Amino acid sequence: MKTYFSSLMNTRKKKVSMLAISISLIAIIAAGVVATLGNESAVVLPSEQTKDSPIETQPAEVASLVLGGIETSDGKKLTIDLGAGRDNNFAKMAWKKDEDIIFSVQCEQEQELEVGIMSVSTDEVYSGTVATGTGKVTITVPKDGDYRVYIKNHTDHAAHFILELNKKLEGPLA
Repeated sequence: MKTYFSSLMNTRKKKVSMLAISISLIAIIAAGVVATLGNESAVVLPSEQTKDSPIETQPAEVASLVLGGIETSDGKKLTIDLGAGRDNNFAKMAWKKDEDIIFSVQCEQEQELEVGIMSVSTDEVYSGTVATGTGKVTITVPKDGDYRVYIKNHTDHAAHFILELNKKLEGPLA
């Protein structure tokens, strides 16, 4: 009698233990699903140098820390944050051969920054470098066509700078 009762209690303890473990696992999985679905904050980021997909989305925390952003209110004066070693291209524009595009760069830190234009059809970059973070670069458009503004941070730390152009960028920056 004692053995039957002992085995019945052991079976009952096993069932209760298994139930508790199952409930715990379900709670952990549910919390993961809620956390994943609840993270809807995303920002638009610069892309990795492709003309067909110029932007990608990442969670907001990653965007502000890794890649940066571009802001403008008039299409000529841009405030740019660009991650260490990163490059970006933006704002598709139709420019004519021999047209001069002048880039004025102002950065408080001494940064090596590359600025210029990139052909939409060939991805070829025409650029100049501002070695100290402040200066001017003039690019003469090589042939009629669509171009994007190209920027690159050659340093190992993030750059925050002002980029002024002699031509107004029309349309979206993406």
